[in-house]
Amino acid sequence: MSTPSAAADGSRENKVYCTCPRRCKGGKLVSRSTRERHQGELQRTQGQISPSTNLRNAGRAGVQPTMERGPGNFQQDQDKEWGTAGPSNSENQEIDIDNADRDNPFDEPDDIHDNSMPADRDAFGSDDDEPDARTPVPGSDDGINDDPTQSSSDSALEINLDNLRECQDFIDFIKAASLGDGQCGMLADDIESLMEPATERLFDENTTDPDFRLSLDCYLACSNASQDVYNKMRDAIKRRYPDSEILSYDQISRLVRNLSGVVPIIHDMCVNSCMAYTSPFSPLRACRFCSAPRYMSRKGKPIAPEDIIDDGVGALIPRLQFHTIPLGPQLQPLFRDPKSANNMKHRQIRTRKILRELQVNNVDFPTEYDDVYCGQDYLEAVRSGDIGEDEVLVVWSQDGAQLYQSKKSDAWIGIWTVMELSPHIRYKKDFVLPGAVIPGPNNPKHLDSFIFPSLHHVGALQNHGLRVWDASENRVRTKHPYVLYGTTDSVAAADLNGWVGHHGRKGCRYMCGLNGRHKPRTPHYFPVLLQPRNCAIIASNHPDVDINSLKASTPEDYQHNLQRILASPNQTQYKVMRRETGITKPSLFSGLSAITPIPRLFPGDCMHRDGLNLPELLLGLWRGTLESGTGDDKSTWDWAVLTGKVWEDHGKEVASCKKYIPVSLESHAPRNPAEKISSGYKASEYMVYLYGLGPGLLYGILPDIYWHHYCKVVHGIRTIHRPVIHQESLARALQLLLEFVLEFETLYYQRDMARFRFIRQCVHALIHMIPEVLCVGSPACPSNPFANLSRRAVIREQINALKAMIPDLELEKPCLPRGSLDVGQGYALVFPRESGASLISHPQHVAAISSYVQSKGIASSAIDENNILLERWERLRLPGGSTLILNGEPRLAEAQYFAQIQINASKHTVALVRLFSNWDTDLFRDSHETLMVCQLYGEHGSGYHATDGFFVTDVKDITSVVAMVPFRHRNNSSEYFLYEKLGFDHTSGRISQDSEEDSDVESDEDD
Repeated sequence: MSTPSAAADGSRENKVYCTCPRRCKGGKLVSRSTRERHQGELQRTQGQISPSTNLRNAGRAGVQPTMERGPGNFQQDQDKEWGTAGPSNSENQEIDIDNADRDNPFDEPDDIHDNSMPADRDAFGSDDDEPDARTPVPGSDDGINDDPTQSSSDSALEINLDNLRECQDFIDFIKAASLGDGQCGMLADDIESLMEPATERLFDENTTDPDFRLSLDCYLACSNASQDVYNKMRDAIKRRYPDSEILSYDQISRLVRNLSGVVPIIHDMCVNSCMAYTSPFSPLRACRFCSAPRYMSRKGKPIAPEDIIDDGVGALIPRLQFHTIPLGPQLQPLFRDPKSANNMKHRQIRTRKILRELQVNNVDFPTEYDDVYCGQDYLEAVRSGDIGEDEVLVVWSQDGAQLYQSKKSDAWIGIWTVMELSPHIRYKKDFVLPGAVIPGPNNPKHLDSFIFPSLHHVGALQNHGLRVWDASENRVRTKHPYVLYGTTDSVAAADLNGWVGHHGRKGCRYMCGLNGRHKPRTPHYFPVLLQPRNCAIIASNHPDVDINSLKASTPEDYQHNLQRILASPNQTQYKVMRRETGITKPSLFSGLSAITPIPRLFPGDCMHRDGLNLPELLLGLWRGTLESGTGDDKSTWDWAVLTGKVWEDHGKEVASCKKYIPVSLESHAPRNPAEKISSGYKASEYMVYLYGLGPGLLYGILPDIYWHHYCKVVHGIRTIHRPVIHQESLARALQLLLEFVLEFETLYYQRDMARFRFIRQCVHALIHMIPEVLCVGSPACPSNPFANLSRRAVIREQINALKAMIPDLELEKPCLPRGSLDVGQGYALVFPRESGASLISHPQHVAAISSYVQSKGIASSAIDENNILLERWERLRLPGGSTLILNGEPRLAEAQYFAQIQINASKHTVALVRLFSNWDTDLFRDSHETLMVCQLYGEHGSGYHATDGFFVTDVKDITSVVAMVPFRHRNNSSEYFLYEKLGFDHTSGRISQDSEEDSDVESDEDD
């Protein structure tokens, strides 16, 4: 059997990477002594380039100069490539495979560079030594900042405080990042594979060899199982087919690693999760926060730093490590198959279309928002030339995860989302790229040290460029990652962006400048707009704040305030500046050269805000469970009505809605909140409960003034979750959300300082929610469980990389259920069905069928209404998402059954439905367009002309699935209210683009 050779790690461990421009042309494998000689020559002749150098402008391909990108590059003729002005940027970056110079993969033609940097100048700095092992060899304890590059982006500004200098050290390393420096952490073989990508598709004899393919299929099938499962499967196959040469688990895992090119970077970390031994922390031998030793003996006993004698490789065993999965090797496979490479061109195609529409309509920004490409942040970067065709847009996201419900088991996970892809696929598991897995059991105390390897790698790719082979064009192109956004929840945002937390005086995540208010002798500030009564605290007694004056901070404001923080001469002044600016430190992301300008780099967190924080606050008020302040009598809380039996009955009504909501619409309908809300109610349940069912279920329970107020926030949140958001809708939603925030303080806080705790950042953030849509676009996640989580993340991405290069490896192919009948255009009749045709005797059904047949040109005299036979089906699968289109207007209907009718030579697939009336317009208006109550025709005397509400229609007139839930708060028992999934627009019948599965319409027929 022929299989790929699995080269052992470290086959070139005697080689190191030299980045000197004179002899190695920016990157070459040489011996250690050769690199030291080259670096010595470089230092003697010209010295070091400061890491503060703007590498993006100085030269993005190592030592090679690049063409400057000018503004207005996208106002070109439509037949020109959008990108840089002048010669096509794609031409500058493309390399013909047949004529490519493989000695230096970063070399580009010399004659295309206009504003060049001297070719012999080292733009990336160097390190004195570079260990070969993936785990860095510890150095001395003389100091943690032993890198020769000392100056920073704020070289003219002296940083006096140790904590700020430490942050700047991390940033400087990222600014000067290269794949060959001592901070990279990648082996020489891995760097070479990254710099010289394969230029052929991955479908040679390896993928056609039956034993290798069987081994690979078994490995993929067991990717979520244990290694033992694969071994048992292998043993069973060999018992049945003794001559088969199915590979062992170790063999196939090494081959997958080599074929995918995805290899983790491993660093030591504190055993208590405090910090990682990266960058300036790499020489330390004990945690600087808890003093826990870094190393242990072979018997597992911790070794105190003073007891370390031998620093040799292998003599010291790290007590705990974490994995970083570098971005570059994960991006390259996305270009190595023609289909996947074409998927990566979605952004380019969509951007051209948007720019043409803006030019035709003579406007600066779109009137509809359906993706980040419509946001001002992206379009302004495109127009300025910061984003072109050779950028790869990515978004960094991180969040904490608790692995076990019953014990402390925190872990942090970072991921990359590739924004080049269509929103239909970019959020699916096969295309979400893991970035880092930070083990628990505790939260990190120095998060920057953990995410540093990820950002350092991205910084190196921005400085050098990432060579990819585009299989759709059969040529190598140089790409540059562009970090569009960095996202996390509000609690972790302070570590990511370097701002004060949500309880700070300026705790707004959008840095709008609002000064919070606090109670006596309490350190927490709250974003209260209205001045409290009888308040003697100077910091809290400022006048009412005009809600219309609160604007998000600009990059210029942020930089000005950051300089004030960095210039703090002592700790006392630092605290003053921190309170006045809302900034605690520079963000680690500022070391990257290609990012959305800070603070716009860090948008809001709609998932936690809408799905957890705001629901918990509202329900805490309505249930009266929020803690009351001193002097605040809960008996005055006239809004606290969800108590006792009212709360119990309401919880049962919420749970009863499950049988009315199709599984295809919501796979997890909300449970009884009266029973489950204290034991882990999920964000998805809160979203369905409060923003979908809430207006109908809480009508008549909440006092009218509070119900009307609540409907305003429901309207706003439903608006931003639509698949396409129109400017007119945004204007209306903004008005209602501003009213909600002001009325929230008037109704609940009532200028009582004891109720400051009611006014939280999740309420204040609603002020900025609609303006953010304009900027960001539509917001359309064992014995050692943490080590196991890291291993699975690596395996998952190795498998994803293989699937991108070999689409045939996808085992789960979409298909219709067994026994289904495909009726075209994505529609299908689905089991169960009758075993044979049956007589239709229901007079209203007969009348509806007869009316449909006559509409197709058959005379009524030719229809025998006493002998209509149909084979009925119970379910219908839709192509994308039940509303019904009748005469061009959307209507609501309840499906009874589905069937096929033969009329002349044509077979028609139809649905017999029962229509609902149009919704109650008065209630729709009073609820701010959030509650649509209809009557079901045919119940208790409500009729619909001759067929009493029954109607036969072609199944392709059914556009989507909705739920109709009984509305029990008025005397009419035939009333129902509409529930539609967030992301659905009832005016157009469109489901959100992130719907991954087809939707099934279930009939209501019992017999």
